[in-house]
Amino acid sequence: MEMATVRGFAPRRLITAIGVVSILAVAGEASAATSQAATAQSHNVSYSTTGACQQGEPGLGSLTTTYQGLAPGQNTVEVSIYGFENASFSSTFIVGASRSSGALTWPHIYPGTYKIAQSDTQTGSSPPSLPLPIKPPSVGPDIEVTIPDCLGNGQPASITAQVRGMLATPDDGGYSIFGVDGNVYPEGDANTGAGQYQVALSSPIVGMASTPSGGGAWLVASDGGIFASDNAGFYGSMGGQTLNKPIVGMASTEDGKGYWLVASDGGIFNFGDAQFHGSTGALTLNQPIVGMAADYATGGYWLVAADGGIFSFDAPFLGSTGSIRLNKPIVGMEAAPDGTGYRFVASDGGVFCFGLPFAGSMGGKTLNQPIVGMAPFGANGYWLVAAGGGIFSFGGAPFFGTPA
Repeated sequence: MEMATVRGFAPRRLITAIGVVSILAVAGEASAATSQAATAQSHNVSYSTTGACQQGEPGLGSLTTTYQGLAPGQNTVEVSIYGFENASFSSTFIVGASRSSGALTWPHIYPGTYKIAQSDTQTGSSPPSLPLPIKPPSVGPDIEVTIPDCLGNGQPASITAQVRGMLATPDDGGYSIFGVDGNVYPEGDANTGAGQYQVALSSPIVGMASTPSGGGAWLVASDGGIFASDNAGFYGSMGGQTLNKPIVGMASTEDGKGYWLVASDGGIFNFGDAQFHGSTGALTLNQPIVGMAADYATGGYWLVAADGGIFSFDAPFLGSTGSIRLNKPIVGMEAAPDGTGYRFVASDGGVFCFGLPFAGSMGGKTLNQPIVGMAPFGANGYWLVAAGGGIFSFGGAPFFGTPA
């Protein structure tokens, strides 16, 4: 597994998590939808391991191991799991003379059935190296535990905060909806591993971009902090630095080895192999910048303002609504990877297309919540997403679901 820096926080798929606690106690919460328990025994210590849904974290679960027969003093327990993801966890704690049992919960695990190896090391001995090996067949059957797929079992997670936008998968087989709190809700075949960081965000999430494979993604906060997941590399951020204006969006390079951040004044911050092609940071704008899109044909990019004004940097200018009076402000844009066109959407669902076909809109219709973003489906279709998570599909774009 790869480790990617997440603005000082460990990524979702940990190799090792080490902590010290004064007593053996349950850490974290689990819902009632739990799997069957797996039991094992090592020396005089017995283990009972149970998988469960993790409250507040859509699509993820937790692994709780209950220990019996622990010796008083310092104990180091280790767990290695093998399945959809391979991970190892370790914790050191003190067991009192009158307490020989308890439980530890390892969070942030993807659903699936896992083989488990566990160990307990007491004071005076060195814990074995991680990952722990699965025991050979001659010793007995494998110990397994299942982390239930609560979303797949008809228990969809509710949206925990206002939706900020959406991101389509590279193969058009799904999309991810993301909220200002950093929670990400994958639908269809979306599997970026992003979201549900369970950290205190200092600023709201305002943008998202994925790697070429769709197997990783970046989230960006309005303070310029970057959160990278799975195979998305961390190439730098503006977190902790003073910005003239807040970040409002981002775009990734074609090879996924870099990204651009854009501020509401049009300031551009480039990282990795993303090249700087210009900005509006030194210009006086009629309306603030609200989004950007990359032109993979030229390596440049477009910026769009709230009035629909388009600013092209080493990317072709194909038109704008900068001189047209709009009913509602523009909130986002998407573009064809080959640079042949772009679209943007207003908060009332009006869609404006330049170089790409128009397939419909929500303009003139009554919405429960304003539109906050859009994502492309091939060259002819697209999705719109509302602040409450509602999805509107056009041009043959399939509806894959929503947690709303």
